Amino acid sequence: MEVNDTCPVVRCLAYQFNFVFKVTLLLVLWALNWSMISLSVLVRVPLVVPAVFGLLLMVYHNVFDGNPLTNPLLIILHQPGFVLNTPEHVVFASYPLIPWLGVTAVGYALGQVYDCQPERRRAFQRRVGLGLTVAFVLLRGVDVDGDPARWAVQKTTVLTVVSFFNLTKYPPSLQFLLMTLGPALWLMRAWDSTKPEGLRAALTFVRVPLFCFMLHFLLLHLLAEVVCLVQYGTAHWMSSRKPWVTIPSLRRSNENWRYHGCTSSGFLSS
Repeated sequence: MEVNDTCPVVRCLAYQFNFVFKVTLLLVLWALNWSMISLSVLVRVPLVVPAVFGLLLMVYHNVFDGNPLTNPLLIILHQPGFVLNTPEHVVFASYPLIPWLGVTAVGYALGQVYDCQPERRRAFQRRVGLGLTVAFVLLRGVDVDGDPARWAVQKTTVLTVVSFFNLTKYPPSLQFLLMTLGPALWLMRAWDSTKPEGLRAALTFVRVPLFCFMLHFLLLHLLAEVVCLVQYGTAHWMSSRKPWVTIPSLRRSNENWRYHGCTSSGFLSS
């Protein structure tokens, strides 16, 4: 089954538990769809093109932070918000496309390193992983650009560390990508030739990553239904066909995202 075919199925049977398209959330599979569509073009050009294209999107998309957008196309591309907001229908973009298109393009370019000899591949992963991690520490320390969420010294060391690593994931900032992709390359290098015994069982799941990824939405939604039933005696809002049940929470999310300067803590606190 193609990714495009799975979106309505996952939306109806895992995300929202209904077949009424009054409220539509543009989530991770939406971003993945468009990333695959863009990649279908990028794979036909020299490798340097997707590499440069992806890096430009990842590095420069934060330039437009701090400016609330109202144009639906710009919201789809850059920041979470309402694409359509009427009494009859609501479309909310949770996963803006620009940074995810960049990550996909760079990931495709990096994948070519596995055509290299093992020694050369591991050396590349070590150097680039270290470079990305150091770049994150320096950029976060200066705290001038790369993430709309600034860090500050707090009343305790632990809270200061939390503030330092409190980065924006929706959409993923440059600093967030540096912080995650750098260590990921080091882990890939460490597990390049040997697989930890404790992770061998995970191979069953990683061989079908998209299926397992979609399945976890259904599992989490079912668990949430159970928790709501136990705690409140009802869970009608978890699968409501009425848009006014879902729309207020989306509005609070949108307002929080704008108020906190597009920070991950603000967007997720709603």
